[in-house]
Amino acid sequence: MNWVVYGKSRRSDIFAMRVTALSAALLLPLAVAGQRGPAWHELEGYTFQKYVHDYGKSYTLGSAEYASREAIFIQELNRVRELNARGLSWKEGINERSDLTSEEQHKVLGL
Repeated sequence: MNWVVYGKSRRSDIFAMRVTALSAALLLPLAVAGQRGPAWHELEGYTFQKYVHDYGKSYTLGSAEYASREAIFIQELNRVRELNARGLSWKEGINERSDLTSEEQHKVLGL
């Protein structure tokens, strides 16, 4: 059965919703790609200041939160560098969660 509401068929509404959902799914990675950090092989010389810029973080320089996030980030960056230096068949990198505590990461990821 084909329902007609205000001159549109139900099928065309469903089609429009699917196209919208598909468009959003395809464009989301492009939006995230705009906030790209370094690849695993670009970590040498990477700083917290660059990280804040790359991922659009808004910490006030000199604040306690800035210092705390910087310490977490440096610890994570060192962990990633050490792991990548082991010559495994895979590499890790830095992402938008690299300045979060373990508890915060679990919350963000729904774990």
